[in-house]
Amino acid sequence: MKRVVWILLVLVLIVGGCAKANDPMVKTHKMQEVLRIGTTGEPYSVQVDGNLLFSAENYGGFWIYDKNSGAALDTLIVYNGATVVLAKNIKIHPESKLALLHNLNVNGKLHTIDYSDPSSLINIIATDQGNTNKINDICLVDEPASSDKQFTLWRALPYTAEGDFSRIIYAYVKNNNLVFDESKNLDINFVPYRLCVDGNYMFVAAGFLGVRVFDLNNVTSGSYNDPYDQQINTPGEVSDIQAKGNYLYIADEQGGFHIAKLNANKSGSIIKTFKTSGNASRIAINDSYAAVACGSGGVNLYRISNPEKVELIDTMLYSEIGYVNNVYFDADGFLYVLSRDQGIIKYRVN
Repeated sequence: MKRVVWILLVLVLIVGGCAKANDPMVKTHKMQEVLRIGTTGEPYSVQVDGNLLFSAENYGGFWIYDKNSGAALDTLIVYNGATVVLAKNIKIHPESKLALLHNLNVNGKLHTIDYSDPSSLINIIATDQGNTNKINDICLVDEPASSDKQFTLWRALPYTAEGDFSRIIYAYVKNNNLVFDESKNLDINFVPYRLCVDGNYMFVAAGFLGVRVFDLNNVTSGSYNDPYDQQINTPGEVSDIQAKGNYLYIADEQGGFHIAKLNANKSGSIIKTFKTSGNASRIAINDSYAAVACGSGGVNLYRISNPEKVELIDTMLYSEIGYVNNVYFDADGFLYVLSRDQGIIKYRVN
């Protein structure tokens, strides 16, 4: 009798194990973790150049890591005497080996950092010109080869020292010097959250006002009359946008994730909406995928190789990944998820 019981028990374990291994409810993620980097502060923004991973960390400062090993290569305390740096935003220009860092610590300066030698960072410019105490976004635009400028820089300010209006500030870098040209500043009567420049057009995430579109050939400096050319309305609060070809990808907070189709004059309409696992706050795209940071809802991954047939292919929830501040794709197709609770997590998308 005992022998029969043991045989039955073994059979139950074998069958149960097989059932679990083949259980269709057990989720296999398209996002496969490759590397996890424990950060000093809360990662807000990252960029990649070659094997270098640049990170702006709230209460942690500015760091460079090896993107393959996760080793910290260098750090920079960008305000003399400060022990805590509120680094919020980082944008790099690989051709110039320059990084633009926004630091809210003490004086809110915008720092231009030479990283041609990653082991010896040089803070070549620190300026608060043009009111840098609060910057919602920094957008870099390459100049044509015939230009004597290295790149153009746009900054989104939610308010100005003069008050009553917001401003999008224009500057450019020439011979590693940051040059401000106030004649091209745009004064607007709404808050610009994120900027995306595609050719002659600037797309601005305008919160509850949707997306505002500017033809940069038509706008007049200092125009308080809100000189936008087109508007795309959304049901939520637009916090980020990314343009690619004739399509615009929109993070709309409580309104979810939208795909809008653009016409020749960059007017557009939403053709697809996804309800996200949390408020859709930031977007990263490449040729094949869009990743949407959803804060306490983790991150959603979509296939966008056919923009007319976008599909959700993976979700990482808070229980797996923590609170997600931001997302970023590098040139090799790796996805970096910036988690408030777990640092920087690098994924390969299968």
